[in-house]
Amino acid sequence: MRKSPKLSIAIHSGVFDFWPLLENLIKSFVACNQYPNIEMMLVESGGDKRTRDWFEKIDFEDYFININGEKTNIKKHPDVTIEKTLKFIDLDPSITGRNSCYNRAISQCIDSFKGELFVMMAEDNQFIVEGNLIDDYIKILDHFGIH
Repeated sequence: MRKSPKLSIAIHSGVFDFWPLLENLIKSFVACNQYPNIEMMLVESGGDKRTRDWFEKIDFEDYFININGEKTNIKKHPDVTIEKTLKFIDLDPSITGRNSCYNRAISQCIDSFKGELFVMMAEDNQFIVEGNLIDDYIKILDHFGIH
């Protein structure tokens, strides 16, 4: 049986107002995912100290902690390894444009991910199906080609 390639998932936050979506995205991933080899890149590019502090406190080996510090009863599947990588990007305030922080974050994540595969997610993604769905997608890539 082949070893599961590491999948790097970068989750970006640039606006604190979206914290409910961000919290639910990460929580839903932890609760639903059974793919065994993950690098979770938690990326903040809006300069928000609350988000950065919360990202630092998240421990994927323990029960999930909400942004308000409250521990939940949600824990990752025991056969799953999630390596946490933090990426805090301080943008030059002279850079303008609606998506400049997101575009810069994507570029920096692409330059530094550790996995064999990479995906970037915004906070409005949610996982609703429990299981190893990621492996199914990787099998499709293997069949049709990674490019």
